[in-house]
Amino acid sequence: QERSDQFLKVNQRIAGEVISVSNENVVLSINGVQIVAKMTTSEQLAMLLERRFANFIVKDIANNQVTLQLTTPTQNVNSQTAATNNSISLVLLEQFGLPADESNLTIVQAALNRGLKITPELVNEMRQVLDNTPGWTQKDAQFAAAIKSAGLPLTEGSLNLAQSSINDITSNFLTLISLMREAVNRPGLPPEIQQMIRSTLSALQNTMIQSGGSKELIEQNLLVSIKGLGTSLENELGKLFAQNSRQSQAPDLNGVLFNLANLRHQIANTNMGRLTSAIDRFIEGMRWTHFVNVDPEEPVAKGQWTKLDLPVSFGYNQLNQVQSDAIHNLQIRVAHQEDDEEGSKINSNYTRLVIQVDLDEYDTIKVDLSIVSHMIGAEITGSNNDICSKASEELDELKIGLSNLGYTLKTSKIELGNSILEMDLDESGKSLPTVSSIDLGV
Repeated sequence: QERSDQFLKVNQRIAGEVISVSNENVVLSINGVQIVAKMTTSEQLAMLLERRFANFIVKDIANNQVTLQLTTPTQNVNSQTAATNNSISLVLLEQFGLPADESNLTIVQAALNRGLKITPELVNEMRQVLDNTPGWTQKDAQFAAAIKSAGLPLTEGSLNLAQSSINDITSNFLTLISLMREAVNRPGLPPEIQQMIRSTLSALQNTMIQSGGSKELIEQNLLVSIKGLGTSLENELGKLFAQNSRQSQAPDLNGVLFNLANLRHQIANTNMGRLTSAIDRFIEGMRWTHFVNVDPEEPVAKGQWTKLDLPVSFGYNQLNQVQSDAIHNLQIRVAHQEDDEEGSKINSNYTRLVIQVDLDEYDTIKVDLSIVSHMIGAEITGSNNDICSKASEELDELKIGLSNLGYTLKTSKIELGNSILEMDLDESGKSLPTVSSIDLGV
């Protein structure tokens, strides 16, 4: 038997056939050579009982004793991709006559991971913006590349917005409501500030979609939520400035963010730092959502979407107090259609509507509706079998509900899978439906 330390090296990646597994060791065949090795943990050794082939990395070699660690295909692919991107980055930077320093290498690799076309102008643009952030990291470069890949303007401001935004709408919402409830009963608070907090709190609570009511009530609630949270702070300020310049009647300012910003200004000099910080976090998170919905600088190959995250409740307690375990994140995404004359727009007769609800920390359900005229194809994805079974039971109800709205459900598919949509600028990358993908019954 050939000594393993004669052809294996530490950190070497190998593939082997599992011959046998004992309490302490595994016997592998690697390129026709059998070796006896230990695994880094007993759990990894147990995993080999059900495998015939596996991939490993050599962690240690001592006294002809080899210690191995299992690697996943994803780890292998990621490491190979990183190595390939690093080699490509060096070649490109040399070709462009740019310094092959750590910063430029990080920028090019981030851009390659996003599928961007690498040019000297792109590298210099990203470098210029990133250098405004002292000690910027690989994560910052990934933010910058994500912004560029979505066709959005890359500036110091947009990068700062991406870096500082907290997209956990549920957590931000609950924290803000809790602190506003505390503040409204604060002793010695001026009556006008107290009233402002009370009215803003009421408006914020009204943006939460409450399930379980009638169809008309849910529709009304959804409209209030979209108007309240879907209107950007910049849009509201634009209305105000336009009104002042025309000296006309006051504009209709429905945006909750505008009211929150006004409240934050009024309490800036009070001893309510926790509330002001919570308002800042909530506004910044929503501003990021609004920013990624702006028209791209250039048409995006993967198509443009409008996306909005809204809080949804599955119930209140008797005191009408929000229950933390009853608030969930509802994400709505609507696909745009490209028009040569009018540009990108939402065409209700030809679009995709994706609705996803985070049921708890781990489980989600996603309903993806492809709409062509009044025909709909539905793809429902649940993160576990129970969700899929429940969706299957309620499929007829969905069909009836769509019919009541004037639509015909032509095809449907329910599948088990990971329906979690990362808060990623590139998630907008699925295309509009094609007529051939839907059974039109012709």
